[in-house]
Amino acid sequence: MQSPHRVALAVILGVAALSGTVALSKTVHLGADAAKPAAVDQSALARRHAALEKAERSARAALAQQTPALPPVPRTGPVPVPRLAPVVVTKFVAAATPSLRKSTKKTARKTAGDTDQEATPTTPGAPATQAPAATTRRGGGESEAAKDSAEQAAEAAAEAADR
Repeated sequence: MQSPHRVALAVILGVAALSGTVALSKTVHLGADAAKPAAVDQSALARRHAALEKAERSARAALAQQTPALPPVPRTGPVPVPRLAPVVVTKFVAAATPSLRKSTKKTARKTAGDTDQEATPTTPGAPATQAPAATTRRGGGESEAAKDSAEQAAEAAAEAADR
């Protein structure tokens, strides 16, 4: 540390010590003033004592009084539990559309396999109707004309069942 820095640090510490000493002496001087008893006027002291006695008497009188009786508790029957309305769940089912019927026929054909008759889809609740049989050959598929006539017959049967 260089010499000018040492001098500055010493001055700062000296000022801090001096200000602390002054503050301490003022605090001690105030404490000495507080130790002296204050001059009390006897008439003011008597007035305060009388007011305190009056407040104490009114508090004791209030404690001695009994509180008024409470009114009787009304007697009621049991409280009814509110009933909730029943919940009704309605499920709407879409009606069969022609595109749905065609897809059903295709799956019916796939499941029918090598049988001599094509399976026809039926609507639930409708009487089962049978489409005209389309003959199949084991070695090959149905002819295009047989397929078209079978599809037309199945569509007509499905429309009749819907009515």
